[in-house]
Amino acid sequence: MKLKKWLVWALSCLMVFQMLAPTRLVMASEAVSPRVVLVGDLQTALGAASNWSPNDFTTEMQPIAGTDYFAYLAVVPAGSYQYKVALNGGWDENYGSYKYGNQTFSGGDNYTLTIAGDQQVLFLYNQVNHSLRAIMDNTATAPLTVTLAGDFNTWNKDDAATALLPIGQGFYVKEMTLAA
Repeated sequence: MKLKKWLVWALSCLMVFQMLAPTRLVMASEAVSPRVVLVGDLQTALGAASNWSPNDFTTEMQPIAGTDYFAYLAVVPAGSYQYKVALNGGWDENYGSYKYGNQTFSGGDNYTLTIAGDQQVLFLYNQVNHSLRAIMDNTATAPLTVTLAGDFNTWNKDDAATALLPIGQGFYVKEMTLAA
């Protein structure tokens, strides 16, 4: 009988301690970012070993700091392609063009892309609403010249070495290495 009372008392204490134990919440800034891979019949054209391969991270999109976006910039050869994104190296979660209202649902049809000549394309994926866009510079007129200026070039706004490349719809890009 004493053993039974002691066991009931011990289990009761354990339940109370369990309820009072601090719970650690994971903040959004600590959340693990998904691995987002651009998949489709354009992957081999972009250097991947095979097409439609969600675990070939050659075409992995990179997160844009401080946003909900992932980006992949590449020169895509002329042709017609189908594509979508797959998350975390598999097909369990993938996003194509299946939409209802503002929400894109996992699965869905492939997006299509037709390019007349080799073209730089910026693929943008939004991890909140799961939208995926391909942005190309289709303008026939000369784009605005945009340069970077800062301590690295003594604030020279006319430095041709820091000119950004227009990629369409008001987006520009520049890859450069800065000294520490």
